[in-house]
Amino acid sequence: MRLQLIAALALALVACADPNEGGLPPEPDRCAFDRDVYPVLARDCGFPSCHGSADRFFQVWAPGRARLDPETAILAAPTEAERARSYDRARSMLASPGDA
Repeated sequence: MRLQLIAALALALVACADPNEGGLPPEPDRCAFDRDVYPVLARDCGFPSCHGSADRFFQVWAPGRARLDPETAILAAPTEAERARSYDRARSMLASPGDA
């Protein structure tokens, strides 16, 4: 009887386990990044003394800040390439399967 109780408890614990447990973050949502994250990065982090500097791994390109293509007008809307590069850099900082 005791063995059956232990087996039932173990099964219940496994059934309740978080599928992301183990340190793997969920796949980031590009649309959510463009809508919710990029505007904050552009507004608050794109200054030359912060993440607008080429010396930073996670550089942010945005209107009124550094531009990915020097030919882009400084106040032009963010380009797809700028948003995509910011997304890829942010995503690269998430935990990968080999991280502990």
